Amino acid sequence: MAHLHKDPYPGFKRGQNEGLDAYFERTQKKLLELSRRSAEQCRKEETEGVLLRFPVADGYAFYLVVKRHPLTLQHVPFGDAYEISDAHIRGLTLHDVAVQITDQSAQHSANDERRSFVSSLKKGQHIHYHNGFGSYVRYLVTRVTPTSVAIKPVALVGNWDTRDIGQRTRTGEVMRGYHAKEVIAGREIDAMLSMPHERNIYEAKTFNRLHNDIDPRKLEPIPLELHDLTPDEAEKARLWKKVEQVVSLLQLEDKDPKEALKAARIVIERALEAE
Repeated sequence: MAHLHKDPYPGFKRGQNEGLDAYFERTQKKLLELSRRSAEQCRKEETEGVLLRFPVADGYAFYLVVKRHPLTLQHVPFGDAYEISDAHIRGLTLHDVAVQITDQSAQHSANDERRSFVSSLKKGQHIHYHNGFGSYVRYLVTRVTPTSVAIKPVALVGNWDTRDIGQRTRTGEVMRGYHAKEVIAGREIDAMLSMPHERNIYEAKTFNRLHNDIDPRKLEPIPLELHDLTPDEAEKARLWKKVEQVVSLLQLEDKDPKEALKAARIVIERALEAE
């Protein structure tokens, strides 16, 4: 039976005047340091100091083993600060920890391959993540220090669909795919911690070129800017917004149908008067 430490692991609380990017970068480094120490403990087959991970939603809940007897875990509130239930914690045993140590040892061997690739990167270098079917995200190596390497997405190249690049809805709103949004945001990430798997990086020795004959290094960036709406397009977008407003009014189940129709008529009349 495991116990939960009464306090979360320190250093993961966002400062009052700390920007989101600075907070994310700082806590990424802190989690990476905990992971490095955990790897050392796993290699020694030690229990205390091992960082446990439990899948939750779209991420992980992190807990540090701070005591072997009695087994005590401390919550590490990284990112969304996911947690597992108290019942789950109480049910954990040293055997469960040993299983994670075994799994992590195998993962750390894979991390050695990743670490080797990341340590070979040079500031100013471009690398290319293959998203599938000839579509690539170009990353720029922005910072190299003795302890970390930072990269950021700077372009999409290759065979991207229009929906991924960006398009306007009928009401004029811009819709973009995840990677296009990331390129526009241009946020730095820690290569060791957050870079896509190196086997999907074109420049890595482990990249499979057998079925990927496109060389992304020679491709021009795909423009992500969308043209401004023409006056006619802007007017159509305005009217489509009104149409959607009317549809929304007519779908209100708690309204009297006459009242819904009256409200819809007002929206329609005002929309047409503005032409």
